[in-house]
Amino acid sequence: MANPQKENGHLDVANEIVEKLSKTPFSGSEFRIILSVLRKTWAWHKKEDRISLTQIAKATELPRRSVRRTRDGLVKQNVLLKNPGGVKNAHRAITIYMFNKDFDTWRVRVKNAHRVKRVKNAHRAMRKNAHHKRKETKETLSRKFLKAEFFDLVDLLSEKMKRNDPLAKTPKTEKQREKWANEFRLLVEKDKRPIEEIKGVLEWSQGDSFWKGNILSPAKLREKYPQLRLKMLEKQDEQGKRESFSDAEHADYIREQKEVLKK
Repeated sequence: MANPQKENGHLDVANEIVEKLSKTPFSGSEFRIILSVLRKTWAWHKKEDRISLTQIAKATELPRRSVRRTRDGLVKQNVLLKNPGGVKNAHRAITIYMFNKDFDTWRVRVKNAHRVKRVKNAHRAMRKNAHHKRKETKETLSRKFLKAEFFDLVDLLSEKMKRNDPLAKTPKTEKQREKWANEFRLLVEKDKRPIEEIKGVLEWSQGDSFWKGNILSPAKLREKYPQLRLKMLEKQDEQGKRESFSDAEHADYIREQKEVLKK
């Protein structure tokens, strides 16, 4: 069990410095290196000391590469002073460092890594919100924009298909019905096709010997709609001509019969 005692050594730090350290956005590695420098200096009642990279790495248990980068960053921010007073170090491998207690001269800034992390988190949150928004929009679409008339078309197509083939695949769940209804919605709202015309084309396609085997979903109906409509109109035109010819012949027959009766 740890049982530290002041008599075994302690570090005196002014309250103002502690408060400043508490408020400054140092990274974890920066704060550990600052404490290690204070331990090497103020804890021994010294303002500065020769502190090697290895000593700091051992004291903080940080990788040497990280120690070098973070220590140099603290020097640039004027938190640590390197060779203070222009003192030239006689031992080239070891440099003199001291903690700068004049915190008004510090040039501490938020690290790029922290900003990048916040930006990444912000983008992640935006993507998450966008996903929920898309999901919400899709659900709202099903409830709000799929009118009863679209579901009536679903039921009409299902009924015609079942009549042609009892084993035809028609919607069984509400989700499947909504998918079919949405295709009819697109046919009406996006393709600008009237509901009554759609009903006519739908019924004609399911009564045609060729098309009833090919139009087995609203998506297929929408894809082939222009072609189906033209074919339907052609058939109706041909039928109309035949009916008109028959009526004319019938009228001639009636006229002939009247002439016979007059005689």
